[in-house]
Amino acid sequence: MLNSLLHPEMPKSMLTYPPMELATTQPAFFLRTKLLPPRPVPSLLPRPRLIERLSANLTRSVTLVTANAGAGKTTLVADFVRAHARQFVWYQLDRTDADPAIFLSYLIHGIRQLIPDFGQTMLAYLHQSAAEIALHPERAVDMLLNEVLDRVDQQLVIVLDDYHHLGAADAVHAAVDRLLVYQPDVLHTIVISRDAPSLQLSKLRSKGALTTIERDDLLFTEEEVQALFLQVFGMELTAEQLAEFRQRTQGWVMSLQLIWQVAQRQTSAHAETPVALLNMSETLRQSERDLFDYFAEEVFEFEPEPVRWLLLRIALLERIEFDACARLYPESDCSAILPSLVRRNVFTTVASDGNGEEYRLHPLFQSFLRRRLRSEIGKAGVAAEQIRIARHFASQGNWEQAARHFLSAEEFGETARLIAEKGQAWIASGALTSLVALADALPTEAIEQNPRALTHRAEVARLRGEYDTAQSLLRRSMALLRTQADPEGEAETLHSLATIARRRGNFDEAFSHLDEAKRLAGERSSVLIKCGNTRGLCLVSQGKWTEAEQEFRTALQLAEEQHDTHYARLIVHNLGLPPMMRGDFGEALRWLRRLLRNDRQTFPLPQEATANLNMARCHFYRGEFQDCERRLDLALELCQLFNLISLRAESFETYGNLHRELGDTARAAQFYERAERDYDLAGVELSRQELLDEQAVLKLQIGELAAARKLIEQLVNARRQFNDETGLYTSALTRGRVLIAQGEHDAARADLEPALDYFRQNSFYYYEAQACVELAQVDYAAGREVPMLERLRRTLDLASRYDYDHWLKRKIAAAPHLFTLQEIADLIPPDLLEPITDSGRAETAQAATVAPIRPMADLTINLFGPVEIFRDARRPFAADAWTTRRAHDILCFIASRQHRRASKDTIIETFWGDTDPDVVLKNFHPTVSHIRKALNSNQPLKLNFLLYRDGAYLLNPELTYSIDIEDFNHLLAEGETARRAKQTDLCVARFEAAVKLYRGEFMQGCYDDWAEEQRAYYLEQYLHMLETLVVAAQQAEEWSRSLHLAQQILRLDAFREDIHCLVMRAHSAQGNPVAVREHYEKLRTILRKELSIEPSAETQKIYRQLIG
Repeated sequence: MLNSLLHPEMPKSMLTYPPMELATTQPAFFLRTKLLPPRPVPSLLPRPRLIERLSANLTRSVTLVTANAGAGKTTLVADFVRAHARQFVWYQLDRTDADPAIFLSYLIHGIRQLIPDFGQTMLAYLHQSAAEIALHPERAVDMLLNEVLDRVDQQLVIVLDDYHHLGAADAVHAAVDRLLVYQPDVLHTIVISRDAPSLQLSKLRSKGALTTIERDDLLFTEEEVQALFLQVFGMELTAEQLAEFRQRTQGWVMSLQLIWQVAQRQTSAHAETPVALLNMSETLRQSERDLFDYFAEEVFEFEPEPVRWLLLRIALLERIEFDACARLYPESDCSAILPSLVRRNVFTTVASDGNGEEYRLHPLFQSFLRRRLRSEIGKAGVAAEQIRIARHFASQGNWEQAARHFLSAEEFGETARLIAEKGQAWIASGALTSLVALADALPTEAIEQNPRALTHRAEVARLRGEYDTAQSLLRRSMALLRTQADPEGEAETLHSLATIARRRGNFDEAFSHLDEAKRLAGERSSVLIKCGNTRGLCLVSQGKWTEAEQEFRTALQLAEEQHDTHYARLIVHNLGLPPMMRGDFGEALRWLRRLLRNDRQTFPLPQEATANLNMARCHFYRGEFQDCERRLDLALELCQLFNLISLRAESFETYGNLHRELGDTARAAQFYERAERDYDLAGVELSRQELLDEQAVLKLQIGELAAARKLIEQLVNARRQFNDETGLYTSALTRGRVLIAQGEHDAARADLEPALDYFRQNSFYYYEAQACVELAQVDYAAGREVPMLERLRRTLDLASRYDYDHWLKRKIAAAPHLFTLQEIADLIPPDLLEPITDSGRAETAQAATVAPIRPMADLTINLFGPVEIFRDARRPFAADAWTTRRAHDILCFIASRQHRRASKDTIIETFWGDTDPDVVLKNFHPTVSHIRKALNSNQPLKLNFLLYRDGAYLLNPELTYSIDIEDFNHLLAEGETARRAKQTDLCVARFEAAVKLYRGEFMQGCYDDWAEEQRAYYLEQYLHMLETLVVAAQQAEEWSRSLHLAQQILRLDAFREDIHCLVMRAHSAQGNPVAVREHYEKLRTILRKELSIEPSAETQKIYRQLIG
C-alpha cells in the first residue's frame, strides 16, 4: 500500500503538483489571427498541376511543402484548402509558439472553430501543467489524439505554416513527431517550411505516409510561363524569349510576380511603353535577394510618401494587427493604407475573422523594408522606435512581445526587469522556451541587476529536471537577492532549492532551506504554504506520518486563510495519506473527498486520478466493493484522459485485487498483466510496487503455493537490496501467509514477528492486524494459547477501532478454529460470526474455486450464429452503441479477413459499391468513427481497436482478441495435420473443439456477398469435420455418439445419402433393425418429395445388407 501512494509518474508527484492558477480557456497573449489563412489575392496563374497533387496526397498522413521564401508555398496550400470541401485548421507559427503547451493550445482552439467544446478539459490541463508538458509533450499529444478519435468524424486538414520559425524547439518537434506518427486517418497534416524541419520524417517516409513538394516542384514550367505572359501581359513569348526567361528566373514564382508588379506600374505610368521594351535580361542575372531588392525598390518608389513611411515602421512588427497599428501610428490612415496594399498585391496579405485583422508582409519585402529604415533613420532611430513599440505591448499585457522589442533595441535592463516581474505568469502560461531564450540573450550585468529574472530562469531548469543547472542558478540568484535586500524573493529561491534537495533525497538540506525560507517570508506570504507542504512531503518520505500530518494541517490553514483554493485542494489530499497508511480508511476518505470537484462544470485535474485511486483503495480495504469499482472507473478515465501511464498501471493492479477478492481469478490475472505492461511502459521497477505481492496472493488463493512462494521470494530479495524497509516487511507478511499454507510454521514466525514489531512501531494498524492473525495461526499450530489469545484480542481491538469488519469476517470464515474459542467469540459482534453469504462481497480464499486461469481478451467477436461483440460480459455496450448496421458489419468484415486487415479501397468497394464518391466521402469517416465509439461505449477503459496503416484498416495488434472463426480455422488446420499423420485421437480432439465453436451459420442475418461467400466456406468445413467425427466414432464403435453427430449433418443437408447410410449402420450396430427400416423409409420420402428420385443403388445395397 505504501509504495503505491507516491506516484513517480505524476508530474512533480501528486503531492507536490506545481502551484498554478486555475484553468482559463485560452493561453496568454492569444492571437485569433494566427489561426486564419491569408485572404485570397489575385493569382498570377492557377496551379492545377500542384492542386491535384495535394489532393492526391490526402490519402496519406502528411504532406511536407518546403522551399525558400517567395516560392509560393503558402499561396498554393491556401488555394488548395479553400478549393476542397474539407474542414481545415490553419495555424501560422512564429517563434512564440516554441513551447508545446502554447503550440497545442492554438491547435485545439483551431479545432474548436469547427467543433465547439472540443478540448475543454485539455485546455485546462495545458494551462495548469505547462511545465510538465514541456518535459513530456507526448502525454498532451495523446490526449489530443484520443479526443480527435472520439469527436472528429470528417476528414480534417491541419496546416502548420511557417514551421521554420520554431527553430530548435525540441519539445514542440517531439510533440509534432508524435502527432504525425500516431494521427488517425481522419487527420491530414500539411507542414509548410522554408527548410527541412527537425522532425523524424524517415519513419513516415518508410511507411509511405509522407509526400513532399519541394522548390523544384513549385517552379513554373515553360508552359506555365508562356500562359502567364499571355494571360497577364497580353504577349506571346517567342521560343528564344521563353528560353531566356526560363533560364534567368528558373521558374521562381516571386521573380515572375515582381516582373508583373513593375510592368503593371510602368505601363500604368507610361501607357505608351510596351511591356516588351522592359530590359529584363540584365536584371535577371542577379541573385534572388538582389533581384528582389531591385524590384522592391521599383515598387516602393511608386508608393506615396505616407504609405512608404508606414511600411517602413510596421516592418519592425512581428505580427501586424490592425488595432495595434492604429494605436501605434495614429497619424497614419491605417484603415485605408493597409487594405489598399492587399488589394494592389504589394507583397501584403491579410487574415481576418470579422473580429480583427492581421496583415502579413512577405518576408523578403519585410527584410528589405527593415534595411531601408535603418539606412534612413540610423541604428539609434530604429532602437527608439523599438522601445516605443515595446512600451505599447507592455501596456497591453503582452510581455513577451514587449521583451523581444526591448531586446532588439538592446534595452537589456528593461528586458530583465520585465522577466523578473512577469516571469511566474510567463512560466504558468507554458512559454518556457521563450523565457529561456530571452533570459539567455541578456548580458550578465542586466541579469544581476534583476535577480528575480535569474530565479525564473532557474525555475524553468528545475521544472525541466535540470537540477544541477537549476541549483547553480538559484544559489547565484539567492546571493544577489540578499545584497538587494529582497527577503521574499530570497524565500522563494530557498523553497525551490528545498524542492530539489527533496527530490534528491537530501532531507536535512531541504529542511535547512525550508527553515530559512520560513524565517525570511512575510507573515501572509504564499511561500509559507509551499514550505509547509514541501516539509510534509519530506516527512512522508521519511515515514514520519504524524509530523507530516501536522505540517499539512498548518499549510492547509494558511491556504484557506489566503483563499488559495488550488493549493488547499492538493494539501487536503496529502492529509488523507497519513490516516490511510495508519489504516484509518474512514478518516482518509474524509480528506481525500475534499480534493474532488463539487462543481461538475469545472474541469478535472490530473491529481483527481490519484485521489479517486486512493479512495478506491480505502473502499477496497473496507469491503465496499461497489464504491471501489466506481472510484476505479473514474480514476481510469482520468488516467487515460491525462495519459498517466504508471498511475493507470496502479489502477489496473487495484482492479486485479478487486476481482481477486470477488473470486474472479481469470479477470484478476488479466488486470495484473495489464498493470505489468504499463509499469514496464512507464519504466517503473516492479519491486517498488505491490504488483508482485498481489500476484503472489492470487497464486496463494488458487492453491499454486510454489508459484506464490517464488514470486514473494523474488520481491523480498529485491526490496532488501533497495533498502526498502516498509516494503520489505509488507512482503514478509505475505511470505508468512504462504509459509503457513505450506505448513512451515517456524519459518513463518521468523518472518512475521519482526514485521509485527515494525508495524506497531510505525502505527501501521491494518498491517498490524493482519500480522497478529497470521501469528495467531502459528501459535495455534504450536499450542501456544496465551500469546495466541493476546494477538487475537489485539486484532479485534484494531478491527473495532478502525472498522475492519469486512476483513475480520473473512478471516473468521477462513480460520474459524481461532475465533470460535469462547474467550474470543464473546468479544465478536454476533453478525460477524454468521457465515458469509452471497452479498456482493468476496468469498473466502478457501471457498474460491481452484481452477486454471484462462487468458481473457480485450475484445471478443463471435461471428458464428448471431453475431456477438463484447469486451467484458459484465459490462455490455450501451443499448444504442451500434446504431448503424454498416459500422457493425465493417468491423466484422475486418475481423474475418487475414491478419484482421482490409484496405480502405476494399472496404469502400464492398460496402458502398457504385455509390457517388461525394456520398462516400461524406459517410466513410463517420462510419469508422462510429465503430471506435461503439467499442468504447459504457467501458471505463478506452482503447483504440481500429488503426489505419499503409492505406488499410486493421485491428490494433497491441491488443488481444478472441475471434471464434480464427480459433475455428486454427483447430481445423491442426486437426487436418493430425489426420494426415494418422494421429486419430489428436485429430478428433481438434475437430470436436472446432465443432463446438460453430454456433450457427457465419454472420447470421447478413446477406451481403462477402458474408455469403464465407458462410458457404465455413459450412463446408463444419460438415467435413462432422463427417470425419462420425466415421471416427463408428470406428471406435461409439454408436450413440455417431448418431448424434450424423443428425447434426442431416439437419443442415438432408440429402446426404452417405450420412444416412452411416445412421443406418449405427442403428444396425445397436441391434435396432426397426430403426434402420424407419430411417430408410424416411430417406425415401424426402428424396421422392423434394427431388422426385429414389435412393441411389449404393444406398439400397447397403440397406439390404443391413436388414439382411
